[in-house]
Amino acid sequence: MRTSVFLLLLVACNPFTTRPDFVPLPQAPVAYLDARRDVVTREVTAWLQAESLLVVRSEPGDGYVETAWYDPVTRRSLAQDRDPPHAARTFRVRCWADPDVPNATRLTVEVVSHPFYDPSRTARDLEVLVPDDHEGKKLAERLIEAMKQKFGVPPERQEPTAAPSTTPPTPGPRSPSAPGPATRPGRGRWGAAS
Repeated sequence: MRTSVFLLLLVACNPFTTRPDFVPLPQAPVAYLDARRDVVTREVTAWLQAESLLVVRSEPGDGYVETAWYDPVTRRSLAQDRDPPHAARTFRVRCWADPDVPNATRLTVEVVSHPFYDPSRTARDLEVLVPDDHEGKKLAERLIEAMKQKFGVPPERQEPTAAPSTTPPTPGPRSPSAPGPATRPGRGRWGAAS
């Protein structure tokens, strides 16, 4: 009995993953999609390839996609992994698709550049998110919008819409010539003695 429980737990907990050993940068944009992560991962991979980016890792089971370094001016992916030329304009895209509410996905799109060279630090330590006016950031925004159009947003994650108000509108300020509420001398506004 104990052995079967142990084997069941061992099979249920798979410590092996194809994801990198780091998490997305905290400022990376996030989208919530109404689809399972394996489906989202396949669609993200196809979209990036259609945009001429070389996808070097796509793991639908783990919900991870990574591209090679990409130069938007030459529209070419770079074969080398470290220290891309034209550091200001080249970028790499990484996407993490994590389970969210049932049958939905939290998609994080990280677009990074290598702004400088320092052989004493790891490649990950040198990566920064691209600025808002960068071609990589624009690509990430188009990717997120395309995925939202394709899959939609889960009902639990949709922005609340303004419900029609059932209370009457609050009157605006009165003009000095407009009569105020009726009061009697010696009484306050609501009829209580003052």
